[in-house]
Amino acid sequence: MVSLVVCLMVVRSILQDAPCRHTLTMSAKCSTDRHKILFAVTSISFMTGCLLVPCRVCITCNARLVVLAIILMTDPLHSVTTYGRTAEQLFIPKNRTAMNIDPSMIAEIRPLQKKFTDLKAQLELKSYDLSLFQNRAKQNEHHKLGELVKKIEQELGEAKSVAKEKQLLYENCVTTVLLLEKSIKEHANNRDGRLKDLEKKIKAIKAQMQSASKELKGHENKRERLIMEMEAVVQERTSMEGQLASLRTQTDCLTSEVDEHKTKVTSIRDNHDQAQSELNLIHSKMKECDSQISCIVKEQQRLQHKLTETNLIQRKKLENEVVKRMEMEQKDCSLKVDKLIEKHAWIASEKQLFREMGQITILHPVSLLRREKNLKSCKLNNQGAGLIFCFDLVSSIVYFVSRAEIFLPTLTCSNLEKRVNKKVMAMFEKAADEYNGLISKKNIIENDKSKIKMVIEELDEKKETLKVTWVKVNNNFRSIFSTLLPGTMAKLEPPEGQSLSELSGGQ
Repeated sequence: MVSLVVCLMVVRSILQDAPCRHTLTMSAKCSTDRHKILFAVTSISFMTGCLLVPCRVCITCNARLVVLAIILMTDPLHSVTTYGRTAEQLFIPKNRTAMNIDPSMIAEIRPLQKKFTDLKAQLELKSYDLSLFQNRAKQNEHHKLGELVKKIEQELGEAKSVAKEKQLLYENCVTTVLLLEKSIKEHANNRDGRLKDLEKKIKAIKAQMQSASKELKGHENKRERLIMEMEAVVQERTSMEGQLASLRTQTDCLTSEVDEHKTKVTSIRDNHDQAQSELNLIHSKMKECDSQISCIVKEQQRLQHKLTETNLIQRKKLENEVVKRMEMEQKDCSLKVDKLIEKHAWIASEKQLFREMGQITILHPVSLLRREKNLKSCKLNNQGAGLIFCFDLVSSIVYFVSRAEIFLPTLTCSNLEKRVNKKVMAMFEKAADEYNGLISKKNIIENDKSKIKMVIEELDEKKETLKVTWVKVNNNFRSIFSTLLPGTMAKLEPPEGQSLSELSGGQ
């Protein structure tokens, strides 16, 4: 109430000192009375939803006053400090440069501002006095008694609710007591009938007990029989576990042997592959050597053919030359003989002492030396010297022709030695040795291959035996498991990725 009074005082002071600017520019018809505006603003504070507009033209001023009144009524203590210049903001436009401001108007507004500051100070003082008054009212006995009355009323309401709950509980208890009394009366009236019913029930229960005792004896006998069967099964299980352990040890031994054989097979395969690669290399080398040897043999045959051709040609040439030379020398000798016969008459008389022309033989070099000595000794003797020299010359020519036929092939061979490769035979022998070594290695590899085949066959046999034993063990294990746990089934399965069929050739 105090805040409302303060708000009305502030609004009334603003309205009394703030004239409507429309009265300065409008005609007398649209002039606004300050008292009507004051009445409109005060009516807003008392009548909800009612807005009195005294002038249609001054609707803007009325709207601004209404806004100011609402702000002051909603927050009276804070609005004056916060919205201290609300009147100036509502009635003075912000864009002062857009309109011509009269200095007299500013002079009229300044006392309003002063009055506003005074009212603001008074409001602060009144608000402080109000706070003090409220604190004193709280410390007053009447206030304390009011608080105590409120507390007692609250406790009274709680006590009334508890009393209602107790009343409901009491009513429930009364109903249960009535029901119990009724049931007691009925029990006293129907006692004999209930006793008869109970005796009948007791007889039926005794009969059930007798039948149950008979069934119990039968179950005990069955239990003893099952216990005996269980003991037998346990013994059989222990024996089967022992057999299973022995079979496992056997399978472990066999698997270890299989692994060893696998390692051996892999090592033998590696050796076989290595030997096969070496054999392939040697075969390639042998092929190269064979090709080289064939080329060399062809070259040798070609050279041999060429050599024979050259020998024949040279031999024919020499024979032709020798024949021509012998014919020439024979002609010369015959001319010389004719001259000697003409010169020496005694040759015709002693002609039988000389050898015939057709009987000239090949002389040895020693005989030639002897003839040379005889020739030197007979130089002083002029008789018969020319004839002897002639025959010796012919015989020496025949000797040298025969020696040329012997030594010409040696000369051609010496010439061919410079062009023919002498290392061909050594290379051929080396290739032959390598070939023999490769053949021996091939025989060794074939023997190893046969051994590997034998080992693989043995491993296949062991694998078959392992399969048979595994099938038997699996069947026995399945039967044991089904007898120990009726209604269940189990079987042995090999681990994944451990079978030989899943391995590759290199593995």
